[in-house]
Amino acid sequence: MKKEISGAFKRILYPARCPGCDGILHGYESDRVFCDTCVRLVRPVSGRVCLRCGKPIVTMMTDLCRDCEGVDHAVIQGRSAFLYTGPMKTAMYRFKYSGRRVYARPLARVSFENNKTWLSDVAPDVIVPVPMYADKKKARGYNQAEEFAKRLSVLMSIPMEPDILKRVKNTIPQKGLDRKNRQKNLKNAFKIGQSGVKFECVLLVDDIYTTGTTVNEAAKALVEGFGCRVFSFCICIGAG
Repeated sequence: MKKEISGAFKRILYPARCPGCDGILHGYESDRVFCDTCVRLVRPVSGRVCLRCGKPIVTMMTDLCRDCEGVDHAVIQGRSAFLYTGPMKTAMYRFKYSGRRVYARPLARVSFENNKTWLSDVAPDVIVPVPMYADKKKARGYNQAEEFAKRLSVLMSIPMEPDILKRVKNTIPQKGLDRKNRQKNLKNAFKIGQSGVKFECVLLVDDIYTTGTTVNEAAKALVEGFGCRVFSFCICIGAG
C-alpha cells in the first residue's frame, strides 16, 4: 500500500513527459512514450536498411548505404530505433543539453520493444555507452548515452559497464565536419579503461548515429583491447 501511495505521489510531482514535445502525458497516455500528436510524427526505423549500420536505404542496387560503402568497419552490425527527424530532433536536443535525462527510461523501453529480436540475436555480454570527455560530462552533469544504456541494461538483464571505455581526447563537435575531418577529430580519442574481464561480444550504445565515425572509432578501441565482436545500438539515426 505504501509503495502504491509513494508511486502516486511521484507521478504527481514528476509526471511523465512526451520526449517529442516535452508535454505532460495525461490519463491513458501516461503508459505510452509519446503523446497522440507526436506518435504520428515520430518515425521508427523500418523497411529495408543498410546491412552494416541499419540506416534506411531505398535503392535495390546495394545492401549498404553511402556512408558504409568502402569503409573499414570495426562494428559488425548496427541498429537504431528512430529516424533523426521531426520530434526526435528536439527530443535528442533536450535529452542532451536541457537536462531531460528522464527521457532515458521511456526511450529505452520503446527502443528495446521495437528491436527485441535483433538485440536477442546479438546476445551481448555487456553494454558499453560511448563515453564523453570527463570535463564535458562534469559540465553537463551526465552522459546521455550512459543514461540510455543504463535503462537498456535493466530491460535486457545484461550488465552495463561505463568505465571500460574512456574518451581521452577533448574533441570538437562532429556536426559540420566532412568524413575526413571527422576521422581526424576522433583519431585516438578512445582508450580501454581498467577491466579484469575479457568480453567476447559488446553492444556499443550511443544517442545519435550520423555517419558512424564516432561509433566506429570507439569500436576500434574495444576490438583492439578485447579482441571482441562489437555491435552498435542507437536511439536515432540519420535518414541518409
